[in-house]
Parts: sequence; structure tokens; C-alpha cells
Amino acid sequence: MSTPPLTDQWPELLRQLLLGTDQQPSTPAEAAEDPAAQLLTDVGTAHLLRRGAQALRTWSDNIPTLAAAETRRACSWRSIQHLQTILSGDRLSALPEFARLLERHDRCLPPESLPDLLNQCVEDASLWPLLQPILGQRGQWLLAQHPAWSRLAISLAQAQEWPNVKGKEQLTLFQRFRRLDPAAARADLLLRWSQLTHQQQARILPALAVNLSAADETFLETARLAKRKPIRLAACDLLARLPDSALVNRLWEHAKTVVQRRGKTITVTLPDPLPKAMIADGIERKGSKTRLGLGGNWLLQLLSRLPISRWEQHWQLDSSALFGEVAQSDTAQIWLSAWVESLSRFPNTVATRTLLRGWLLRDDDTLWDNPKAKQLLRQADSDIFNECLIPWVQQHGPLIYEGSMAAYWLGLGQHAWDPVLSKFIVFGFRDLLQTRRIPEWELYHYRRILQAGAYQSDPALFDVFKRGWSFQSSGFGRWQVEVEQLLQTLNFRREMRAALATTT
Repeated sequence: MSTPPLTDQWPELLRQLLLGTDQQPSTPAEAAEDPAAQLLTDVGTAHLLRRGAQALRTWSDNIPTLAAAETRRACSWRSIQHLQTILSGDRLSALPEFARLLERHDRCLPPESLPDLLNQCVEDASLWPLLQPILGQRGQWLLAQHPAWSRLAISLAQAQEWPNVKGKEQLTLFQRFRRLDPAAARADLLLRWSQLTHQQQARILPALAVNLSAADETFLETARLAKRKPIRLAACDLLARLPDSALVNRLWEHAKTVVQRRGKTITVTLPDPLPKAMIADGIERKGSKTRLGLGGNWLLQLLSRLPISRWEQHWQLDSSALFGEVAQSDTAQIWLSAWVESLSRFPNTVATRTLLRGWLLRDDDTLWDNPKAKQLLRQADSDIFNECLIPWVQQHGPLIYEGSMAAYWLGLGQHAWDPVLSKFIVFGFRDLLQTRRIPEWELYHYRRILQAGAYQSDPALFDVFKRGWSFQSSGFGRWQVEVEQLLQTLNFRREMRAALATTT
């Protein structure tokens, strides 16, 4: 009689295991030299067979389509090592540069590296906006294959579910909807507008700032007439970002009646009380610390909603002449504050350069040391950054004082440094340590400046910058760590660039 398979003997094997081989002389393992060892082997084998001998579930879901073929060549594993070093936290500021170079050299990440990178994004959500653009086609496909990964990126279908969620998640989904399909998002919001509570309307409406265009104006003009003030103000704020909107044109007509220029003198005649039409266009009655009180605040709101180019064309002045005349007026501070907001709404390269150069020359922290002005400094492009700072540091350097606009702007680390600027800052700092007796507390802010320069300077300057430091002297010695970090970062970025550019 044949012996039944081990899977069928499972109850008997368990009974023998509990009783022990010495308590039952007749066991299936009695022929073995070591019955106890044979019994344990049989139990282990039967356990594995029972787990593996189960019928597989019939797959009823759709089979995922294969990932599209990647059109770019994968970067080298040396580049992946650089990326992992960056993501470890020591060189995180190099990640935007890595992404730009990957795009420039038409490379993608190797498929084998994607799971680890996606897992890192799940653990640290702040990495996702930086890594998402460089995942490539296979990376985007891979996102949908794992529940934890798929939550990193919201699909169009998921974004269209925004009415079915609440709170911040609703706003997040609608913003994603606007990024993926602005026209469809606007149409969907218009369709559902009357079904939303006024709290939801006020929360969702500002999301139209994502991909805002003239096509949104008709809907926003309707929202501007809502009964609830938060909704009206949100709509007016968005309309005030469209340079040719009817609202901006209406505000311009009001501005021309209250602001006059005779010769080179600019005067302002404020209406009292505030016209109702202005209130309907989002100008609020609220207090102000300006010497003109409520009227000054009204003027500030009005001017900040008008492009500077309108004044230039109206008075036939370039930005330099315009700023010069305004600076002599009684309302100069209001004009300058308003134009900071105006340039955020309506970018103007020439006017921004002129304004920031004026701030540097006046060396008045009341002009730039406030949140809106600092935002303008961050938004200025690298060309403006270098065109303003190079002549300034050449004239006022080499010591850049803590608390100055130049020190703040350099320390931001958000603009590429021209080699001329980099050399002046680094060599100037080296000369300060060599030739001047300056208390360390007066140079403390250079730690921030050197760190910014390490990521924003051309790494080809590494060989130039590594010479001339003598850490045996007392002046250099206390800065050895910071200087070595500068050089190490430049060298890392140089190697990173070479690896991404390699053809092998």
C-alpha cells in the first residue's frame, strides 16, 4: 500500500510531533537513523507544501499596459551615486541643478533606480516636487503600479473628484485639475458653482490663479458681484492679475483722474469718500500707517493693481525717469511700496532692474526689508541679480556688511552667480582675512554667503578658488571648515556635471 503524500499526513504529523517519537514506537519515521530529526524534516516539508499547493486566484482585473519605451538614454550609475548623495541631505541644494542637467543632456534615470527613489519620496514628501520632473516615462508609469507611489502624483481622474472631498484636500485636487487641464477645470467649477457653499466658493476660487488667463475673466467678473465679501475680494484679486482685464482698465481710468503730472511734478488728489465703483473692484476701506491715512491706503491698493508700463506709456517716460520723478513726490513711499506689488503681478524686467539698483544705492533697509520686497528679490532672474550686484560690490566691496540688501540677496542662494561676481566675493573674503583685522562677528554672515556661492558659482572655478588659502594663520584657521565645504561642494558639482555629460 502506497504512502499518502505528506500534505495529506499533516494531522498525523502534528499528533506525532506533540507526543514525541519515544512515546510511539511505530511511526513513519521509525526507519530513519534519527526518527526525531526525520519527523521535523517531514513536518517542515509538509508545511511548505501545504502553503504552496493552494489554487491561485483567477485574475479578473485589467492587466496593466506595458510602460512606454523610454526615448532617452539612461544616465550612468555614477550619476545615480551622485543623486543618492544629494538625497541623503548633505547636497540637497544641488538637486535642481542635477534635474536641469539631466534634461539638458537628454538623459533619464535607470529603471532599476526608480523604486528606491519613489520610496524615498514616500518617506520624505518634500523630495517629490524635485524628483517628479526627472522620473521619465517609465517612472510615471511605475507610479500607478503601487498604492503608496500612486498617492504621490494626482491623476486627472483623481483631480476631477474634487467636489467629493472636503477641506484642504478639495483645494489640492482642484489646483491639480487646473494644472492638468485649465479649461476643463474652469468649466467644471462653473457647472458646480451654485452647488457649493459660500465657504467652499471662497476656498476654491483662489485656485484659479494656477494657469490664470484671459479666458477666466468672464467667470471672475460674475464672481466679483457675489454677496459674500471673501468671494468678491478673491475674484477681484485674480482679475487684477490680468493686465488687460476690464477691472484693470476701470482702475486705470480712476487712477488718471487722481494722479496728475505737471512738468516733472507728480501730484495726487484723493477722493473723499471712496467711490463705490472702486469698492466693487476690490479696493477696501481699511486703516493705514501712512501719513495720508485711509486715503493713502486706498492709493496704495490702486497703484499696486496697475502695470508700471501704463505710467511709462502715459507719460512717455522710461522706468528710470519715472522712478526719479516719483521719488521726489510727497507720496513717494506709497508709490514705491505699490510698485513692489505691481511687479509681482505684472513682471517687468527693465523696471525691476531699475528699482532694485535704486534700493542698493540708497542702502535703506526700509525699502527692501519686508516680506513683499523680499519676494521680489527672490523672483528677480539671475541676469538682474548679476547686473545689479556686480557693479555694486565692485564699488562698495570687498566687505559686505551684515544686514545689507547685498548680503541678504547673495545669501538667498536662488540665483546663478556670474564668474565675475563669484571671484569678487570669494577673493574679497580671502583678502579680508589676510589683510584686515575684522572681528569674527562682523563676518559671521559670510557662512551663509559662502554656502550659497558653493551651489550658485560655476564649478569650473574650483581650481582657481582652491589656491591662496593658508590655514596656518589665525585669520584663515577659524574659517577652514567653511572654506573646505565651499571647495568640496564645487568639486562635487564639477564631478556631477562630468558624469551626466559622459557618453558612456
